[in-house]
Amino acid sequence: MLDLQKKGFVDPVRNKGFRVTAVEPADLQELIMLRSWLEVPAFQRAARTFPKERIGEFRELADAIVAAVDRGDMATWLTADDEFHLAVLKLTGSKRLIEMVSTLRQQTRMVNLVEMVGTSAVRRSATEHHQMLDLLMEGDEEGLGRLLVSHISLVLEERAEGAAPQRA
Repeated sequence: MLDLQKKGFVDPVRNKGFRVTAVEPADLQELIMLRSWLEVPAFQRAARTFPKERIGEFRELADAIVAAVDRGDMATWLTADDEFHLAVLKLTGSKRLIEMVSTLRQQTRMVNLVEMVGTSAVRRSATEHHQMLDLLMEGDEEGLGRLLVSHISLVLEERAEGAAPQRA
């Protein structure tokens, strides 16, 4: 629990234990900003040396994301999405980067995920992983950067839509 507290997931409640931390809009914006600062240049770096011989492995991860979203299987979607993003980040060779982004992704995920299942935004997010792979294969750092900023910011768009998200 202390580790979760250090990462900002829970707050101590005197004589009761712990409470899951609420993510305020300003906190969410900061998380998105930090993820963009870390993930975008890392993905762009990965585009410079993307191992084309491993495209099948990355396509399988992207396919798993789309299939999970299509089934409304949130647990599999979250796992596959993490695996995809972290697999690309591993191409940079930076263990600290992977650890930091993983923590930021977990914190971002504390926001209205249940409400997002089945929305057009989540479906768009799922299909963007194949677009990312196309851009990685092409070495298109600029296009990848634009797509990734939009992709990471998706949770802000969905939250802005409020309690009545668009359904796919």
